[in-house]
Amino acid sequence: MNTQDLLVCMVANMPYYTDNEENVYYVLTSVNHPSGSLVPVKSAAGELLEIGGVFKFDPSGLFSEEDKKGLLPKAYIVEQLPAIRDLRLGSHYPPMIAIRMEGLKSSKVKILSVEYVSYENRVFVSTLSIDCADTDTFFIYPESLYSKDKNQVYYRDKTIKKANPETFQIISPQFQKDDEHVWYMGSLLCADSNTFRVFTCERAEHPEKRMSLYACDKNHVFYQYLILDDADLKTFRVLKSAISDELYGIDERRVFYHHMYLEYADAKTFRVVTENDRLRIDHPDADAYDINYKYTCGNRIPLTEKEKQVLFL
Repeated sequence: MNTQDLLVCMVANMPYYTDNEENVYYVLTSVNHPSGSLVPVKSAAGELLEIGGVFKFDPSGLFSEEDKKGLLPKAYIVEQLPAIRDLRLGSHYPPMIAIRMEGLKSSKVKILSVEYVSYENRVFVSTLSIDCADTDTFFIYPESLYSKDKNQVYYRDKTIKKANPETFQIISPQFQKDDEHVWYMGSLLCADSNTFRVFTCERAEHPEKRMSLYACDKNHVFYQYLILDDADLKTFRVLKSAISDELYGIDERRVFYHHMYLEYADAKTFRVVTENDRLRIDHPDADAYDINYKYTCGNRIPLTEKEKQVLFL
């Protein structure tokens, strides 16, 4: 195995590489990787990886019923490298692990994207085979782990049930829909596809608006896959603090932190913290406030009289 090949592979952000014997490898930057986790076959999770050890590759990063039944594909650890310093970027890579993809020869492998390859009449995402994929019509949605062919839509290696490949679209990193259905991260929602939309978030002191984890249709407001029964569709909007990525949903009467209704919050005076507000609030982690409280991740702390005077003059 050529260490330099691994380094070049990681700098190029391409996890697949080969060796002189045409073996194909998938490279992880850590045991817990965005593409999934390595789970030892015969021992508990958390033990040190051993070179030559046999592991299962779990794309969810969690122990599942499939894992217990032994249906997850095996991963063969062939080398683990120490952290490498990239002089160009001035940063450190964590230890890298090369997983041999059994049965594949590099001369017949076609790179489709960063996470996808095809081999003869099969398609793989990371080390996982999308067994029923049609290679002739296979399409990968840009910058995502969603794909489709003429018959079905897939999230990683799993088929998304009821999805229509002709009308399926990704409307945000978390939400997808077709002409009849809506999904959150591949899980079906009870939502109206024709009226479904994702809320953009209003970030303090930033004019640009970004997609949030809140959405709605003609009947409900959603946070991720949860319905916010108390939210008012007509007046609902999303706020994001200038000092954190915390999201608050608000309508004319209620305030929500993620999916939780903050019954003590005053919607009429509720605001997210701006850079200027940070100098006037005696709490470095406060991300929102109203006439009575300052908030950190939805948790309330009473405002002092001095803070009330400065903030609401």
